Order: sequence, then structure tokens, then C-alpha cells
Amino acid sequence: MAKKTKDEPAPEEEPADEKEERRKRKDAKAAKKRQRLELEEEVQVLELALEKKRQRLELEAADEAVERKRKKEAKRAKKEAEAAEEAAAEERRERKEAKAQKKKKEAEMEEEEVDVVPKVPKASVQEAAPTGRTFKVFIGGLPSHVDEAMLKKDFAECGEISELLISRWPEDGSSRGMCFITWATEAAMRKCLAWHDVNYEGKYIRVEERKGVDKKDKPRGGGPSTKPPGCRSVAVFDLAPSVGEDELHEFFGKCGSVSNTRILKNRETGESRGIGFVEFEVTGATDQAVLLSGTSFAGKPIKVEFAKDAGDKGKGKGKGKSSDGTPSEKPDGCVAVVIRQMSTLVTEDDLWRLFSDCKSASNISILMDNNTFQSRGIAFVDFDDTTDTDIAVKKSGKLVCGQAVSIDYKMPK
Repeated sequence: MAKKTKDEPAPEEEPADEKEERRKRKDAKAAKKRQRLELEEEVQVLELALEKKRQRLELEAADEAVERKRKKEAKRAKKEAEAAEEAAAEERRERKEAKAQKKKKEAEMEEEEVDVVPKVPKASVQEAAPTGRTFKVFIGGLPSHVDEAMLKKDFAECGEISELLISRWPEDGSSRGMCFITWATEAAMRKCLAWHDVNYEGKYIRVEERKGVDKKDKPRGGGPSTKPPGCRSVAVFDLAPSVGEDELHEFFGKCGSVSNTRILKNRETGESRGIGFVEFEVTGATDQAVLLSGTSFAGKPIKVEFAKDAGDKGKGKGKGKSSDGTPSEKPDGCVAVVIRQMSTLVTEDDLWRLFSDCKSASNISILMDNNTFQSRGIAFVDFDDTTDTDIAVKKSGKLVCGQAVSIDYKMPK
């Protein structure tokens, strides 16, 4: 270091105010730096808080997505279960409707004034001994797959069968679930009657004695052996499918003044069942009409028989409700009721709801008009438990579709 000479001037001392000013600037700079550091620390704290919040929100969003997916899967599973239940309910409803439809057809046949038994091969090999009486039974409710051979084999244990006829639909020849068996002896018939309400091939069958004139005793080619008193109607069988009511009216108009005609039709297809009825204004015209049996009509030979007048339908034999509306005496083991005075608007669903507390209700059949396909205001309800018939008849007088119905025990035929 150079040695100062005497000639060099001594440094001037800094003024106090400048020194103070520099100190202040230095302090301000240091304060500004501290402030910046504090701000940076606050920013870091905020960024860390924001990062934690973002992570928390992402976790919550993930949880919500999982929950939404779970709810969506649960909702889809519920819809699938409901759809499966609806499909199963629809299948049960269709089976019930098919069963009810079959019952209706059987009931309609029983309600017809003229028994319709198409020609079928005889299952018998022997004629009954001439006793002046036929031992004949009616069997209803048979499964459709049962044929003559099966019936002959299964019922042979009762005794000797003289004749066996299965009633078939004229449209396709399928079984109507009914047959007629003529027995050689009364003892065989009595054994057969014991089959009533027995489970045969999966169905409970109805077996009843068939009394009256046997069809084979009627004159061939023409009406019944005895004309009903005052008869004004004939039944016409084996009609061609093309024959309508107008043609029927015109064909039989030569016998006398025709007041009404009708042709029975298949409820599902609307096609003719080959059976018609002609009502005349005078009874003498029916004598001329039955003489036309065997003649050709629309290219087919027809059969004509005397029939009960439509006005005779529904006339009782003293059975049923009394005049004061009280139910008739309950038959032993009764498992069915008859409903009358129904509105034409009543459906089977309405009746199922009416008898919802009768747990053993197994079938409901509403009788339908063959021409209009509308309700005839009459229905039958079958039960598995006879005590439910007591519950059912107590509902007589209740309103169904705005009209009070009459309910009574179904009397055996």
C-alpha cells in the first residue's frame, strides 16, 4: 500500500443526512426482500393447500363415479328383474287365458241345445245286450292328447265298452276334451262314474251319467226321434264353409217363413263351425225342414234335426236361488259357483279381483254369444276347496262394473 504523502488531502467526511438516506434505502431494500420472501412462502402454502384440495376433489369425484356406477348397475339389475317378472307374469296370464279359453269352449258345448258329436270311429267291438236302456256316461276335461285307444285301455278295468266316441272340433279334428262311453252293463257304468274328479293324465276330469235318448237310436239322415212340443227351430249340421246366414235363410225359406238364422263360428278365427240354426214362425215348417236332411246344400250333404227354441234356453227345473235372493242348498262337495246378471263389460280380470280372497279359485269361464262374441252375462268359477264356494256366494249382490251380480252354488247336472 502506497504511503500517503503530505501533499494528499484527507478524505472528506460523508454528510450525516446522506448517510441516513443510504441507511434508509438499505433498510427499505431489506424490508422489501423480507416481504417478497414472505409472499413466496404464502404462495407455497397456498399452492400446497390447493394441491391437497385438488387431490381431495379427485378422490371424491372418483368415489362419486363409483357410487353412480353402482347405482346404475343396481337400477339396471332392478329393471331386468322387473322385466323378467313381467315376462313371467305375462306367461302365467297367457297360460291362464289359454286354460280359460279351453274351459269356455267346453262350457259352450255343454250349453248348446243340441249335442254335437262328429262322426268318429267306434272303439267298441261288441254291442250291449238289449235291455231297453243304455248305460252311457259323459267325460269332460280330458287332456287334448288323449285318444280313443288310450281311453279304451285305461277304462277297460270298469267293464265291457260297447261304444266310445270322442267329440272333436270340425275345423281341425282335434279333441274337444270330451267323450261319451256306452257300457254293456250298469255295473260297468257305476265303476266308471267313480272316476269323477280323479286326476287323469294331469287334469281332473268330470264324469256324469248321460240320460235320455241315445243318438244311435235316432233315425238316420233326419232329426231326433221325438219332436219337442211346439218346436219351431231346427239344427243344421255339416254346412259348407261358404254358407252364410243369408244363404241359410234362402235355402230353408221354401219350408216356411223363417224368423231367424245363425251359424256357430270359431271364436279365434271367425270361421264357420259347420253348424247352423233356423227358427221358423210356425212349428209345421220344422217338419218340412227335417225332410231336407241328406240333400245337397252348397255342394255338401247336410243333416237337419229338430232343436229346442232359443226361448227355452235358461229355463230351470226349480233349482237355483229362491225368489227372495237367498242361495240354494249347497250340493255335497260343491266346488263351483255360477254368476248371473253380469254386465257385458265384465271381464275375467274383474272376476279374479272379486274372488281374490278365495285362494283356491282355479278357473273362471264367461259364456260368450256365438254370433256377437259378447258376454251372455253368465260365468262359472271353479275352486279346489269347497269352503271357498261359501265365501263366493256371500258376494252375491256386490257391484261389478256398476251392476249387482247374482252368485249361487253350481248344481250338478
